[in-house]
Amino acid sequence: GAGTSVGLNFGTTGKQIDAWHKHIIEDVYISGFSTHCKLLNTRQVIFNNCTFRGVETSGSKSLDLTSESGFFCGDMWFNSCDLSSYGTGSSASKTCEFTAGGTIMGLKFSNCHIYHGATAAMYFTGSAGMVQDININNCQFDYSAGTTTTNVGIWLDNTDAATEEDVTMWKDFRITGNYFQTYGKALYIQPGTAALHNLIAKQVTFSNNYVANCHAYAVSIQSAEDVV
Repeated sequence: GAGTSVGLNFGTTGKQIDAWHKHIIEDVYISGFSTHCKLLNTRQVIFNNCTFRGVETSGSKSLDLTSESGFFCGDMWFNSCDLSSYGTGSSASKTCEFTAGGTIMGLKFSNCHIYHGATAAMYFTGSAGMVQDININNCQFDYSAGTTTTNVGIWLDNTDAATEEDVTMWKDFRITGNYFQTYGKALYIQPGTAALHNLIAKQVTFSNNYVANCHAYAVSIQSAEDVV
């Protein structure tokens, strides 16, 4: 239903896809699309050993995960997956993009390769949403398209928040045991103008990560508490 711009598509606007048992998707290879895997208002999916490869398609993204206002997207595990976006710095691509209009919760990434992202490898944004219980463990983040100070490994971005009510809350992020190579920043927590003095992130753990050849700051954090 999403047309040829999307490789693997879950979800319909204004509807919730639910399950009493996790669906399992294994050993799937997708390339050549603008968005390789799109998940909208969907829960209970396991991805094992999947490749969503966007390095040949300018501006592409591997993963687009969205919750609309009043809906939930999450309870998913990405295990041993290869996620990549176009590798040219002039392409403002995001390898994985997460947009919380409602709630995004219960995501686990383990033993994944997450490549490139001229904007970010993992980009979290939203409007008046909640993103909680995110585990990113033992993954390799690698940007190999040249030297840059602006791209980010994992970016929690609230700059689209026009008012305090638009602010998205980030909570319970556990980012442990990962490898970051040649990013401007490995982790960036950024408030919007309206949220500059308001709490946007709680209980973020960034531990036992290896950051190599960082061209700006290994970690840049604003408006957060309980960050370890």
